[in-house]
Amino acid sequence: MSCQTGSHKVLLFYIFDNELSKRFNNRLVVQKNVMRTYGNGKAVGYAEDILCLDGNWRQNMSIGLLQFDSEVLANRWRQSDPQFRQHDWLDDHDIWVLPLTEDIQPWYCFEVDLFKVADKEQFEHDFLSKWGEGIRNAGGFPGVSSTGEVHVWRGMHEADYVFISQWPNELVAQKWHQSEEANQLKVTRPQVTNGCMMLARMKLFA
Repeated sequence: MSCQTGSHKVLLFYIFDNELSKRFNNRLVVQKNVMRTYGNGKAVGYAEDILCLDGNWRQNMSIGLLQFDSEVLANRWRQSDPQFRQHDWLDDHDIWVLPLTEDIQPWYCFEVDLFKVADKEQFEHDFLSKWGEGIRNAGGFPGVSSTGEVHVWRGMHEADYVFISQWPNELVAQKWHQSEEANQLKVTRPQVTNGCMMLARMKLFA
């Protein structure tokens, strides 16, 4: 798939073995000042812990998020770094490019929802808008990235829609997911087969 991210802010969504988190972190610390010269690039963080709420997340896999002013500048930075441009530096990892649709909040708890969507119009009208509103009313920040178009730089992408939100902490997020309103909405949601709904406790970069 491709997405209209050429001149808009983007997130690089990395999926890699959680045993390589230290390697990912250390290299980004080294690259901090360099990244800024490529479209205000910066590391958002990586997951220290992941809780799968529904569906199936890849066992022992973590995620990392980087932010850039555009996909073009993100790619220029990646190609400039001798570690990140190596095909096998993070072993068998995935890289997705997602549009940044809302400014990221200084909250460490990220919710990543990956959906299979049969009817996009029905999904957006009957589920997604209400899901986002419910998250906001429950104290979360919905739709940091909300897209049905993902540009895959490496690896696989099986979900039809990616919806990333933030929460001030896991307790607030879990309270929402256990609420009657959330469970009623989940009845109308699309399948999470080949995807999931998960909470990621992120180590944020300063």
